[in-house]
Amino acid sequence: IDPPIGPAAKALGVKSYLSVPIRSVASTAGCITLMSHRKIAFSPREVSLLESIAEQIGLAMVNARYVQEIETNERRLKALVGSVDEIVCEMDGNGTYLGIWTDNDRLLVRPKEEMLGRRLAEFYPAGFASKMNDVIRRVISTRKSESAEYKIATDSGERTFRVRVNAITSGGSMQGTASVLFRDITDGKVLETRLLRSQRLDSLGKLAGGIAHDLNNILQPIMMSIQLLEGKTTDAQSRKWLEILESSARRGSDLIKQILSFARGLESSKQPLDMKDVVSDVEKLVRETFPKLINIHVDIHDDLPPVLADYTQINQVFMNLCVNSRDAMPGGGDIYIKARMLNAGRESLPQFFDPGHREYIEITVSDTGTGIPSEDLDRVFDPFFTTKGLDMGTGLGLSTSYGIVKDHEGYINVESQLGKGTTFTIYLPAIESEDMEGSARGIYSGIPHGKGELILVVDDENMITDMAKSILEEYKYRVLVASNGKEATEIFLNRKDEVYAAIVDMMMPVMGGKATIRTLKKECPALKVIAISGYQREHELVDMHDVEVDAFLPKPFDAETLLQTLNQVLV
Repeated sequence: IDPPIGPAAKALGVKSYLSVPIRSVASTAGCITLMSHRKIAFSPREVSLLESIAEQIGLAMVNARYVQEIETNERRLKALVGSVDEIVCEMDGNGTYLGIWTDNDRLLVRPKEEMLGRRLAEFYPAGFASKMNDVIRRVISTRKSESAEYKIATDSGERTFRVRVNAITSGGSMQGTASVLFRDITDGKVLETRLLRSQRLDSLGKLAGGIAHDLNNILQPIMMSIQLLEGKTTDAQSRKWLEILESSARRGSDLIKQILSFARGLESSKQPLDMKDVVSDVEKLVRETFPKLINIHVDIHDDLPPVLADYTQINQVFMNLCVNSRDAMPGGGDIYIKARMLNAGRESLPQFFDPGHREYIEITVSDTGTGIPSEDLDRVFDPFFTTKGLDMGTGLGLSTSYGIVKDHEGYINVESQLGKGTTFTIYLPAIESEDMEGSARGIYSGIPHGKGELILVVDDENMITDMAKSILEEYKYRVLVASNGKEATEIFLNRKDEVYAAIVDMMMPVMGGKATIRTLKKECPALKVIAISGYQREHELVDMHDVEVDAFLPKPFDAETLLQTLNQVLV
């Protein structure tokens, strides 16, 4: 009898005592104790039996601990695998699923319970399954990992996976199976594609800017010479030809603006516009370019007041909406373009309208296409959001349209039903009658003549300086010309007391426009300066904190615009 327990055992009448330890790995987890009222009550056989029982209990405790650790690790592994867009599989050389671990069932082509024990070829196209089987067998044979990207059709649509295959070994020997990791990289590929498109658009913008500069320099002398010839031509046939030339040159200029507006974005040049004319231009282009299976219906009220808007940008908005409608009707359908006036005095305007505007033009573009899911309606104006395929849309059209409409103090809404079509509604504030009267009074009538003022014209295009010189001299100005900033500075220093104004191109070799203007203004702060350019934005060209100019003319401009601008800065 163990001495510390002796008194208690004696009180119970215990005469003999047997205790066997329960061992768990390297420690003692407890013991089994037997007591008897008889002396020497336990035989060697009973002692051996009790030791065997204690050993089995110890093993059971060890196994229970291992099972608990395994379950804990499985839960952690399951949580880890479930937290990422990955599928971990064990497969044999025949492509049979021996194990599948993922909590993201949308990544599977079937529930994993259906896939276990079955082969790849039962769920995937034969070509992909055969290719994967070859890879798995090769990896098992060579013990060298392999990875590749594949597009796989799943229950949630086509997804892009990066697949990595590794041979499974145990104790240095091969098991004849491989681990196959499917990592979903669809979202990353979409973002990568959009980034590349954005970079291409940026490159396109730079390229378009350079092309526009050259084209505008080509159009510039044409437009000025046309107006010079108009003043010298009297017969009707010649004037008709000149009108055709001028119209074509202006169309070329507008086309350049549209290209730049799409590729780079341009500042608004707002003026009173008749929406009927804008919609008519869009209708003509759509009818000529859209599939004949798409019918165009236009309903524009005749009494619409004008809106203050940039023609190129508003045209772009309606073209974006029409293109979206076209893409939503691959099998054909109908596009409806309607416009009417809303007047606060005759009807209730939506609450979000600016109370400062009493009249709005409401323009709707509707289609009978596939429609937009309700869960996507709140995101259609987000940059890069698109419901089209990667090869059909950039996700920039509607976001650009939204920005243009907002810049025009307008509003744009969308309504849609799946299978029935979509309607975009645009509201633009109308120019009210008193505003039109004020605008009319501000329009300059007649081409002003000079009074012998000396003007310095600086441009690296000789055709432009020659034509500008001819026009200015025709209208009673005296002219000096220079082909770059350095030459202009030398001429100006000799005659700075005589020169009233300088017309300076911003993009020139030797000395650029800004440097030229700084030098001229330093010599004569009172000098009037008109900056001209073939493609750059005004605020980039003329930072008032950097270079002081009196006016900016984007090329190509006509003779009348040049003469009126010069007259205004000299007054």
